[in-house]
Amino acid sequence: MEHQIHANRPALLVLGSALVEGEPWKQIMAQLDMAPDLQGKHFLGSLDAAGQAAGVRAIICIDAINERHGTDIWPDRLAAFLKMAEPFPHVGIVLSCRSTYVQHVVPDSLDDDRLARVTHQGFAGRGGEAANVYLAKRGIVRPGAPNLVPEFQNPLFLKTCCDFLEKEGRNELPRGLRGVSAIFGFYNEAVVRSVTRRMKLDPHLALVSTALARFTNILVNRGEGYAPKTDVIAAFEAVLPSGGSLEKSLLSQFESEGVLAIELIREDDDKIVPMVRFTFERYSDHAIAARLIGEYLNTEDVKASFADGTVLAGLVFGEEYYRVAGIIEAIAIQLPERCGVEIVDLRPEINWAIRQAFLDSLLWREQRFFTDRTFECLRHFENDDGIRDLLISVATEPDNKFNALYMHEHLSARSMPERDANWSVFLNDRGSEDDPVEVVISWAMQNGMGTIDDDRAKLAAITLSWFLTTSHRAVRDKATKALASLLATRLALAASTLRLFAEANDLYLRERLFAAAYGAALQGKTADGLSELAATTYALIFAAGDPPLNELLRDHARGIIAYAEFREQLPPSIDLAKVHPPYKSPWPIEYVSKAKIESYKQNYNGAYYGDAIVSSAVNDGDFARYVIDHTIDKWAPVSIDAENCPSAHSLARDWLGRFIVQASAEQLTAFEAVAEAARACGGDLSYKETPERAALKAAEKAFQATLPPQEWEEYRVTAQAFVRHSLYSEQPHDYSARFNRGWGRRWICMRAHELGWTQERFSKLERGYSGDRHEHRVERIGKKYQWLALRELVARMADNLLFMGQGYGDERLPYEGARDVGLRDMDPSLLVTKTHYDGWKQWDRTWWVPVQPRLRQVEPLERLAWLDSDSDLLNDASLIDLIDPKTKRRWLPLHSFASWRQPGLDGDNKSMQRETWYRVTCIVLVKGDAAKAKEDLSSQILVDPHALPEFHLDSSYFLGEYPWHPTLQDQDDWVGGDGWNSLSVSLRPTTSHYLSERGGYDYSVDETVRIELPAPWLAKAMGLRLQDGQKPTFVDTDGEVRFFDPSVIEPGNQAALVDRGAFLEMLDREGLAAIWVVAGEKGVFGGKDPHRGFGGRVLHTGVYTLETEGFVRSMHFDREKPSAEQLEGLLGVAPTEELLSRYARG
Repeated sequence: MEHQIHANRPALLVLGSALVEGEPWKQIMAQLDMAPDLQGKHFLGSLDAAGQAAGVRAIICIDAINERHGTDIWPDRLAAFLKMAEPFPHVGIVLSCRSTYVQHVVPDSLDDDRLARVTHQGFAGRGGEAANVYLAKRGIVRPGAPNLVPEFQNPLFLKTCCDFLEKEGRNELPRGLRGVSAIFGFYNEAVVRSVTRRMKLDPHLALVSTALARFTNILVNRGEGYAPKTDVIAAFEAVLPSGGSLEKSLLSQFESEGVLAIELIREDDDKIVPMVRFTFERYSDHAIAARLIGEYLNTEDVKASFADGTVLAGLVFGEEYYRVAGIIEAIAIQLPERCGVEIVDLRPEINWAIRQAFLDSLLWREQRFFTDRTFECLRHFENDDGIRDLLISVATEPDNKFNALYMHEHLSARSMPERDANWSVFLNDRGSEDDPVEVVISWAMQNGMGTIDDDRAKLAAITLSWFLTTSHRAVRDKATKALASLLATRLALAASTLRLFAEANDLYLRERLFAAAYGAALQGKTADGLSELAATTYALIFAAGDPPLNELLRDHARGIIAYAEFREQLPPSIDLAKVHPPYKSPWPIEYVSKAKIESYKQNYNGAYYGDAIVSSAVNDGDFARYVIDHTIDKWAPVSIDAENCPSAHSLARDWLGRFIVQASAEQLTAFEAVAEAARACGGDLSYKETPERAALKAAEKAFQATLPPQEWEEYRVTAQAFVRHSLYSEQPHDYSARFNRGWGRRWICMRAHELGWTQERFSKLERGYSGDRHEHRVERIGKKYQWLALRELVARMADNLLFMGQGYGDERLPYEGARDVGLRDMDPSLLVTKTHYDGWKQWDRTWWVPVQPRLRQVEPLERLAWLDSDSDLLNDASLIDLIDPKTKRRWLPLHSFASWRQPGLDGDNKSMQRETWYRVTCIVLVKGDAAKAKEDLSSQILVDPHALPEFHLDSSYFLGEYPWHPTLQDQDDWVGGDGWNSLSVSLRPTTSHYLSERGGYDYSVDETVRIELPAPWLAKAMGLRLQDGQKPTFVDTDGEVRFFDPSVIEPGNQAALVDRGAFLEMLDREGLAAIWVVAGEKGVFGGKDPHRGFGGRVLHTGVYTLETEGFVRSMHFDREKPSAEQLEGLLGVAPTEELLSRYARG
């Protein structure tokens, strides 16, 4: 309904509970104060006209037709009620009915064909997210814990709790409210107070709580969760006589509150009897369990209370225990809370229900009752993975002694390989919906910026940090962003978490931990703690002058300090000279022999070959070719202080010169044999095995035998390729020297093994992982070690070698960080997982695209007439002068695009028949050039998306680095006039865009994310910065949103919107002027031969300036006509001479 109203569509909401026995249409019209003699068909006719005028169906929603008199009103009237609306095509009727009542309210004659059904699961599926939306609308702070009882995802349960809080003048659930007993106690209090207040009862008499207790007694005595309605009424009347008044009926009030439900149950004699039950089964179970424990439990001798022959033993250990499994689970929760005894300790023999009740109780009990004995029992009943799942589920609980601090102590004590072999492999099998790992990640992602107790936030940060060890990219990427969300408003916690993990023996974890801290800072939610975060980063990474050998970790750490400097939060103790590269690190790297590589063997069904690391990183595997080679190719094999980059041939000749001077006679003789063999090959570059190539290999082997291993490796990486392919080639090809790929590959392979990967430890654990080079969701554990080795190598190369960048030129380039070599693999500042971006999708009308053409199927001649008309030619000031109806704020589009296409049938062929679209682009120029620019533009058709400039953002930047990053500040964004754009003046683009595509190495986004951005100059001129990567908006220095893309937040076309007043004020202050260009097309297509049929298109361009009296437009049109053949293809027959002269080109 809210959506319909905000879209200015006719809609009507009727509450089913407001209707009484009688004809429904008359009651609905009476509620609307219609004239008593108005007929239903006239009322529906008016609604139909309103729907037709709006181009939609007018909606009549009747909510909860099962409530109050629903079973009396609808069974005999619903079919006729719907029949009356059938003649009105622009009226739609929507009914809601509780599933239990459908068969009793909706007659059998209305099957799915006549009355379509959709089952709504409440908040199920994405319950946490839906509950968050509901709580936000109610202004209630979400409970700050990842594991909430499922009832909090039930709309009715949540509504009761929120109503109670609202009436009590509170906006959040009690802090520390944990454990199902405490939560149901809170809910019970909410119900009691609400009903007492509504019925105006004396709270001192406790009538409401007494009535609920008596109802529970009835259920206990009956031994089931239902009670006959007559018995319940009698019990309630004994507490508070109603005198036949609905308002004074306890049963009616409980049903209205949602705590009790009346259901129609078919008994064995086929008679339908109304029965009463607690709405929430688990609430019922706990109420019954509490009643039984309160009456029959002897806390001095608990086991005796469950001895044979007792009421409790009959329930828990009786033959029909499976019928009361929910009550047994409630007892398993309440027993340790009441007397510190676990249900599994009551007797030596236990059934499956008791075992399961114990395991289920661990998460839902008050966590201070999770004891050493509890953990001992858990180890007895659960396997290792089950224990880890449970420990993750309780990791954020401050009162549980086995929380994240326990996890941290035990995981920190292990070596990285030992930990990976169990913990990281365990994580690699997690990450599916609703498993404990995903629950913690989703909670932190959705609620991390909300209210969370400090102790819980700290535990959550530790838990998420330990998720970063895994090679499951989806888990690791999402955990990184969840941690960034959690830390965004807690930058001091980010600093303390970095210190806690300062000695962690896993740079794979620490690298992402710094990424999360950087992403948190980039949210721009607060500057509090940013100075401490920068100081901690400096102390841990840069102060000593030898930062960790991981280039991505260094990159994130530098970013934190650069951002603190931008936000003017940089501590004076930081020496920026130590922050900027290069740094100190060991060089050269070790040479790695062929024999070393060949020692890394793996058993493949009885045969031994190179292991998985060798295959991936050395033997031309995908990691070698597409990652290692493309990364290390960017450095020359000479000192970072070198003036110039030498050629590959000059380096080889230098080596040969030194060798000849120092070589022994034996070595020279062996080399001369190599040279002769190379001469015989003639520089052949092919891989074909020939006698000459075999002789060359043999000569090289003999030569190797004369050299020390170090010298042979030097020859192999510096001169071997030259001798083989260039020394005696007729056309030797020289090029700017680059670091030897083979050396890099071999070193990475060796280093991965040194870090702890072995085939004995991991090969069996890695079986079944995807070998698809395009699928990286769950990588082998070995890939983690390869990435660590690569990032170490890049760090050492960046510190010591001459950086040349992409290509094989000989001009050195400045090295600024991981961005320069494509090492970044995800954006920790982007917390939105998808937007509504979909280039050509036809969206419903929105306030920022305030049009919605309705293109119905028409005949070809009508299409041509439409093309001649102004209908659906979208080009006027309403597309620029925008008002948000909710806030009444005025906005201007700097860029927007919308299109509509109408498919249809021509004969048997379905194809597009009509299309209309428009694009808005705003450019800015010096105020004195505005008139000339408008003159230049007004004579052009600017439908080409590249006709006007846009600032192009390098995809290697993080969203949060835009636009403040130092390397974005010095770019010249003025586009000069030239023959290409037919302009005689210079102009500035006003927008850019950010794009993060699903796939590659980033598994943190669900769909492609595209976000419109302000051009850097505009952001600087308006003082804009990013705030909140979950709903990216740009705010000014006062925190006011001044620029945003609405498609990030709600369904609709993508657009770049700027606050009208702030934008115009900036233009005036800077001496600038804005011009808006609205360009688009409308076209006709189709025909029996859709590949040939074409009716032409109208191209239009409007140039707008904002003057004192409003927007002033200059229009220019052009028309593309079809050929005679295309026109015939559209019409299906030969066109007449009149049609040819009117529509076809000459």
